[in-house]
Amino acid sequence: MARKRRSGAQQRAYKIARRHEQRCQNERFRRSLAELRAHEREIVDQDYELFQQLQREAEVARHAQEEAVRQAQQEATRQEEQEEEIELDDSDSDKENNLVLPIGRTRPR
Repeated sequence: MARKRRSGAQQRAYKIARRHEQRCQNERFRRSLAELRAHEREIVDQDYELFQQLQREAEVARHAQEEAVRQAQQEATRQEEQEEEIELDDSDSDKENNLVLPIGRTRPR
């Protein structure tokens, strides 16, 4: 398609209008870019807050697990000590019972 020839005044007016439109587009682009960057910062901040919260929750869970393991170990140790005491008491009572029983008699079971 052939371009129309414009007069000098029309050419200048066209260039001015074109530059104005380009500046407006650039300004809209800059605003959009600034809004996108602000939105991106908000998302990054939210992600970081969530990350910190997850770290805190993981730390609490780790401490709770360590405490549960420690309590289970203490309970196991306590039960072992009780079993040892019961075994010692049984063996002591067997010795005492053997001394008390007359010869030829057996201890009732």
